[in-house]
Formats: sequence, structure tokens, C-alpha cells
Amino acid sequence: MASEITQLSAIIQSSVQDLLALSSTNGWSLPELNKPFDPATQTFRADPDGARASAKIIAAAMQLATTLMSPKQSIVNTCVQGPLKGAALRVCLGSHVPEILREAGPEGLHVKKITERTGSRIDSAKKIARLLRFLANSHLFREVKPDVFAHTMNSSVLDVRKPVDEILANPSAKHDGTPGFVALWEYTLDEAAKSSSMLLENMTDPRTAFSDDPILSPHQRVFNHNLSTYDWYELPENDYRRRRFSTGQTGFVALAGSSILREYDWNALPKGSVVVDVGGGFGASAKYIAQHAPHLQVIVQDKQEVVAAGRQAWKERDLLESKRVVFQGHDFFTPQPDNKAAVFVLKNILHNWGDSYNVCLLKHLRAAATPETRILIVGAIIQHVCPSDGSTSDSGPLLPTYGVLSQAQFMLDIMMLVNFNAREYTQSALAELLLQGGWKICAVHERDDIFVETTGLELVVASPI
Repeated sequence: MASEITQLSAIIQSSVQDLLALSSTNGWSLPELNKPFDPATQTFRADPDGARASAKIIAAAMQLATTLMSPKQSIVNTCVQGPLKGAALRVCLGSHVPEILREAGPEGLHVKKITERTGSRIDSAKKIARLLRFLANSHLFREVKPDVFAHTMNSSVLDVRKPVDEILANPSAKHDGTPGFVALWEYTLDEAAKSSSMLLENMTDPRTAFSDDPILSPHQRVFNHNLSTYDWYELPENDYRRRRFSTGQTGFVALAGSSILREYDWNALPKGSVVVDVGGGFGASAKYIAQHAPHLQVIVQDKQEVVAAGRQAWKERDLLESKRVVFQGHDFFTPQPDNKAAVFVLKNILHNWGDSYNVCLLKHLRAAATPETRILIVGAIIQHVCPSDGSTSDSGPLLPTYGVLSQAQFMLDIMMLVNFNAREYTQSALAELLLQGGWKICAVHERDDIFVETTGLELVVASPI
């Protein structure tokens, strides 16, 4: 054990020196925890060498801390406090504390003034102060003087950047027009957290334990309905949640981006080849493909109401008018109408549905495919938390996933489970699913550098069997 502690300490020391040297050479400013978020201090994350050094520091420091904590303290820190911390943060987001503290400035604001500004009747001394202090102990907000709180770098990114008066005047529109990241986090603390609290009951109830039916997920159990999650959002009483979820989805799409599609050789396709973006929503992937491969025709397929809204919202009217991009209503659980497609794109689609539904979708695509047709599957590929071949990891004492740095992929997987009765796939599980649908993996394009901050999307190419 002493050897492992020494190794972890050496990784931290050498990586800190590497990061400082790179910062000096490149003129980078590094983050300061007790100051609001500044994009200028994040430049190193986009550089492979800077990101690699930072990743090693974080992974080794977290593992060293976990090693030296008592097991009881480690379990409290990593597991038990999670739901309580999430509940505390949800109160702060729902009371607009991040926006209030931004307007207050670096000197902070007393909890009595914070609660007055929220327009709520929350008891500042007995409740909100305790929640803020709990979060401040993890550097999410900071207590600058007794009962006076201000932002840290981390808490400042929870601010939707709207005036507090504007939010109070129209709370339902709080997330409208924002980048969507705060909406995504707030959704996670609300629907996802509540649904996860019923996971045990859902997994042990004979009625639901072995089903991948999307209306038999923990979400239906905790919110007491028998609709699909998407249909539930359309209920009038869920207006705020629907708008928040929609904005959060936009944020996730922006975070995930479409750049992984560049890994495919679009120029190898003949002029006029058809690319079908299955479940393509408002056409984010279609836009990327049309702009980077102008010799192709792209069809965006989704539900009628989705493509109608997408067609209306598109700003690239020239692509629509030239019919280089076409929006088409289609239910992908019914036979695929295009039997001449060179490529079917499935971006963040399979993780919304259980295996039996995905097999149905893949079989419809297989029936419409030519021998040369390819499926491009874009999504998170879940890593095993061990070396892939069972041998010693080349990351030394660190987990091959680099621990906390890869946590988003596992969190996303559980969110799919509790809200949609679905999952993210490991590469082997995806290969098995594709085989059932009449396809086989012929290429996997991984991220260029696992250390550069990303959602971890990868591109899998499949060919018909």
C-alpha cells in the first residue's frame, strides 16, 4: 500500500510540474477556485498535453484521498451524501441563488438578504444557510463571513445569466434561450434523482424487473403515471419541466456536438448519395453533414410534429430550398421508407430505448439496406473499469477510466435506466445488439484524446450481415 501511495504522490508531483511548465510556455492562466468561472483560465483543457497532465493530477489526487480516508468516510463522501447534496443544490437552483449571488458580487450576501431576494418564504436561518454551508464545504459556494455566501468558480457556472427580476416575473421561462447546461443539471437533480430513488423497487417488482418497456421505468413509478416519459412532459402541469427538459436536451446536443462525424470518410460516397438521419430531431447532424459534404443529400427523419418544427426553425433555408436537406416524418419502429440510403445515422438514439425496441429499429433498417449501406452509431460507449484484456493497466495505479474524469458516461447510463428503461452500451453489448438486428461492427472511431474534456461520444460503423 505504501508503494501505491508513493506512486500516486509521484504522479501528482510530476504532472503538476508538467502543467505549470506548459502554462508558462503557452501563456495559460490557470483556474482559481474562489473566483467566478473565467473561460480564459480553461484554455489548458483544450490542449491534449495540458488536459493529460490535469487528468493525471485529478485522478491520482482523488484516488490518493480515497486510499487514505477510512472506508466509512469514503462511503459517506462518495455515496451517502450524494442524494443530500443534490437535494441541497436543487433548493438553491429552484430559489435562484446562483443568479442572486452573481448580482451581489464577490463580497457575497447574507442569507436573510438572499431569501428576501428569492421572493420565497424559505426560513433563511434554519434552512437555506445550512444548505449553502453544506455545499460550501465541497467548494460549491463559499462562506466569506458567518452566514454570508458568495460564488466559487464551480457554483458560478450554475447561473443562467438572466436578471433575477426577469426570472421572478416569468419563472417558467427561466431556462428559455439559455445554453441549456443549467437546465440539464436541474433536470438531473429533479426527475432523474427522484426516479433513481425508486430503482430498487422497480428492479425487484416482478411486473417490471425483467421488462424494457419504456412505460415501466422508475420514472413512471415515482411520478405515478403510465405514459411514456416524453408524453408525460406534454401534460399541462409539466410545462416548466417540459421547457427545462427541451432546453437541457439542446444543451446536451451542443455539448456532445457533431464533430465526431468527421471521423467518417464522407468524400468516399458518390455524388448524390443519400444519408438518412434517423430520429434526427431538428437536424443538427444533418446540418453538419450537409456543410462538410455538400455532394450528399440528407434526409432528417423524426415524428411529424418534430420535423415540422425543425423545418420551421431551420435558418439554413438554402439547404432546404435546394432539397439538399429534406425533413421527413417517420416512425422508426415501422418499415424504413428509404431503400437507397448509403448511410443511416443513429445519433443518441439507441440509448433511449430498451434492447427489444432497438432490435426492431435495426431490423427495419436492415430490410431497407443495400449491401453497401452503413449505419453510423454516435453515442457513449461504456468503458469497463479494468484493462480490456485483463492484463495490467498501462495507467499504473490509476483506473484505466481515470476515475472521476469518466463519471459522466456511467451517470448517463443510469439516467437512461431510471427514466427510459434503456441503457448505454459497452462495445461488446452493442456488437451483440447489432447482430440481433442483422448488422456487424466494421469500424470504431474513438475520441482523439481521452483526456480532452468531452462527453465521450464515439462513432461506430456497422455493415449489414
